[in-house]
Amino acid sequence: MSDYGIVKAHVEKTTILTIEELQKLAYSQDIYELHENLKRTKAYALSALLITVPSVRKLHELITNKFIERVNKLIRSSGEFGEFIRHYIRKYEIENILRVLVKIRKGIPSKEIRKEIVNITKPEIDFESFISSRNLAEAIEKLAGTIYEPSSEVANSVISGGPVIPFQFELMQRFYLELINEVSKIGGFDAEIILDSLKLEVETENIFISLAPSIFGVDPDLCERLLINVSYKIPIHDLMSIIRTGNIQPILHIKPYGDIINLLLVGEDAKAKIEVYKLEYRSLKSKEVKFFVSKAYLWYILKLSEFEWRNLRSILFGVDFRMDKSELISLLIY
Repeated sequence: MSDYGIVKAHVEKTTILTIEELQKLAYSQDIYELHENLKRTKAYALSALLITVPSVRKLHELITNKFIERVNKLIRSSGEFGEFIRHYIRKYEIENILRVLVKIRKGIPSKEIRKEIVNITKPEIDFESFISSRNLAEAIEKLAGTIYEPSSEVANSVISGGPVIPFQFELMQRFYLELINEVSKIGGFDAEIILDSLKLEVETENIFISLAPSIFGVDPDLCERLLINVSYKIPIHDLMSIIRTGNIQPILHIKPYGDIINLLLVGEDAKAKIEVYKLEYRSLKSKEVKFFVSKAYLWYILKLSEFEWRNLRSILFGVDFRMDKSELISLLIY
């Protein structure tokens, strides 16, 4: 691979918002002040200037378009590595699908659901039709024949009134196993850096799966099948034991999972995911000097771009809902 992509990635790094800039944005009193503060940033100034009357929708489009722009730049400039990025960004479509299913289960109108869909890349399914489904059975039927079609076991479990969460587990199981297979094609030191990052994500997903029988009443046999067969710090057999016994004590002491597990146990899975991202960010940041001139730097910039996008979404919605500033700052990934 040419050094061109890595050089471009280093240039892009200079536009990533610092934690100080993010905190300043978070302290905005309303979306009008947030808009003014975005005008003062290197990455968002020009786009923000084009907005004359700010709204949550317009600012959300602004930050999402910047993320899409960065992803497309990485794909165009990174040669064969761009194909790996294409595989990775399918994660956002999975998040969309799961978001829609949860909203349909809650009976939220399609008009409201449509506002929450964020297409980072061209979708594999017809989201307009999917969102318009009258119930979960119809929505799941529309996934038939696509890469997101669930197994009959998971489909039956969800349609019969069970929680939607097994659908998440199954889609993420497929996603991570396919992605890790793609990483193996990269090989060498770069693969080690990326795998270390992915295995952290996988293991926390596996912890969530192992707690599902206790938290959501999901069938233990189904949870065992949905475990992602990738180990990082916790052996798979320990996770299977948790599924069967509900005893989490053996893994509570394993750093850094204690806080994440406690958040999952009290139903704060969104905050638990943020803690996972914080761990991933800090791990990559600590190794930056080691992969400064390698393909792994492209992965690093992709993740930094993703974290910035997630941070700005948290800030936008937090400012709009007038969330306590200390709580909002605690949700930032850094």
